[in-house]
Amino acid sequence: MLDVMNTPRALALAVLAFAGSQARANPATLPLSCIEALNRSLPQWRLLDPPADAGKWARSKGFNPTVTRADLNADGRADFAALVSVKGAPRLIVCMAKKRGVELLIVEQPYCSDLVYRSKAGTSYYNFDTGRREVLARDGVSVSCFEKAGATYVYEHGTLRRIIDKD
Repeated sequence: MLDVMNTPRALALAVLAFAGSQARANPATLPLSCIEALNRSLPQWRLLDPPADAGKWARSKGFNPTVTRADLNADGRADFAALVSVKGAPRLIVCMAKKRGVELLIVEQPYCSDLVYRSKAGTSYYNFDTGRREVLARDGVSVSCFEKAGATYVYEHGTLRRIIDKD
């Protein structure tokens, strides 16, 4: 007899069903192609649990504290980012939508890991590395150390560049 819950696709569908039931007010959940890429690259991953105060604040603002959607390369496709845990260590993952499938980018040591959210193209920010105000040319993915610090990751030349914009 075939145990369907041991197949990667069935497991991914179960995760999606659970995430969907937990995120009714939060439309950003990881698509199946992203979950499959994660399962291949980081088989022991799980969504990171945000600190209680950060999670409560995010939900009061109507967004998912661990998954967000953006268009990081301005190609019109939805890209997804999430804060995940692998053996207790936080990671920021980004699934870049391609014509076929996704490209998985992994930030091994994200600047912060309490919250993740989209920073819209055109957003002005202070870059602590350059000491200047700058404007995002495309969407970015921001991470926050709740009420303390933060950084935004922008997609450039096939990689993610970190900008420390909250300190």
